[in-house]
Amino acid sequence: MPVQTIFSRQSKPGGNIVIISLSGRFVGQESEDFIKEVDGYMAAVQTNRLIIDLANLEYISSRGAGALFTLTSNYQVKTVNISPLIRNTFSMLQLDQLFEIYPSREEALKTYK
Repeated sequence: MPVQTIFSRQSKPGGNIVIISLSGRFVGQESEDFIKEVDGYMAAVQTNRLIIDLANLEYISSRGAGALFTLTSNYQVKTVNISPLIRNTFSMLQLDQLFEIYPSREEALKTYK
């Protein structure tokens, strides 16, 4: 199944935080559309604070991971709920050193002031 994206928003002091939940397989063919969709939503919500929840992501290719990394150039990105398989991919690509990774949404939300 191709990657499915669900957007939600949480208001906190200092502004909105967008939470994106990914599920399925993010193989990268849809990476440009994904980035455009995120950019559009972030502009509509008027925030640069972004949490990406990977709890239901079954697989991510290097191209899909690259799309997530691309978001870090415009947004304060935090990733949460990373399965061992996805964490292994992040480690192989050394993305685990570039992303802020938290065990849960709640932990990531606490870091936004």
